[in-house]
Amino acid sequence: MAELETTRPALLILGASARAAASSAWRAGFNPIAVDLFADRDLAARFPAHRADRDTYPADLARIAIGLPDAPWVYTGALENHPGLVDRIGRERPLLGISGDALRSVRDPQRWTAALRTAGIPVLESRLAGDPPPTTGDWVLKPLASASGRGIRPWTLGEGPIPAASQLQTRREGLSIGATFLGHGASARLVGVTRQLLGASAGGLRAAYRGSVGPWPIAPEVEAALVRWGAVLTSCFGLRGLFGVDAIVSGGTVWPVEINPRYSASVEVLEAALGLTLIADHARTFGRDVETPPRFESRKLGAAAKLILFARQPGQAPIDWPWTDPTDPQPTIADLPAPGTILEPGDPVLTVLARGPTVEAALARLKARAATWRRRIDGWLRVED
Repeated sequence: MAELETTRPALLILGASARAAASSAWRAGFNPIAVDLFADRDLAARFPAHRADRDTYPADLARIAIGLPDAPWVYTGALENHPGLVDRIGRERPLLGISGDALRSVRDPQRWTAALRTAGIPVLESRLAGDPPPTTGDWVLKPLASASGRGIRPWTLGEGPIPAASQLQTRREGLSIGATFLGHGASARLVGVTRQLLGASAGGLRAAYRGSVGPWPIAPEVEAALVRWGAVLTSCFGLRGLFGVDAIVSGGTVWPVEINPRYSASVEVLEAALGLTLIADHARTFGRDVETPPRFESRKLGAAAKLILFARQPGQAPIDWPWTDPTDPQPTIADLPAPGTILEPGDPVLTVLARGPTVEAALARLKARAATWRRRIDGWLRVED
């Protein structure tokens, strides 16, 4: 495991996957300490990393955090679905993020849609358990504690009551985007927009998050709508720091789909493309300043993209990874499983990263690299006869 760099202020990062946020924190000038479900090889090679027990996740995050250095902390996905745990850990160390009460409020689909609707912003219709199920229209069923589009499936009219801890949401076809904001409690800055790269979930709906590319060009009216969203959401819910809004652009209208009030997966894409250190900006909104190394300031590179590759058959991560340096601060792949990790179909294997002068160039490089890595992964993830 990597050692702490005592010249930098420590920052504890907790969540299902901490690698992207840890890399962002290091570029910002922090010394990240990560706790997640993977403790991937490249993460552990660069920073102190601890693996949480899947069977007791997310409560195991709190157990591990108790024994770590006294430092402020941030959460990544999908701890926004566990506001009680956020408050519990927040009582032990400074939280650079919104509290459990704010999470409960902004993650309630009825509350945030009502706030936007009151401001005259178009929103998708949603229904919760206990509401009458729809008899017409096109709908999707979503877990209330959703993350990365997992568990979303088409809803068949006549299925019966809406399941507990779920919501129905009107289905819209269009361009899936993610808008990243920096909130200040009463106002927000639109940092950038990415196009979301989605894939088929278990139910056959192409809603599962696979990656992002950006900054994605948007029409002035779309940008104006997003800026207004940011202002309404921050003023109504007191959002501070980084937060994201997933949306669908359809027929000239932008439809908000979900609020993610924390560091989101697309942040590292915008940082790589725009030369930003957003974790530093995030920390400053909570009164924590950090000296960002000059080499990570204002390095605009045009566009960036990422794509998560998943196992298509069971297997085991190889003992040796001869194709990459896990300590490379600008890698072309990331999130490498620890040697010997058992992988099942649907488990993430690695993330492919690419940059280019335009989004088209970044996507082309991403596609070529992903194809190469898909062949390699399928080559060693095989079921033995």
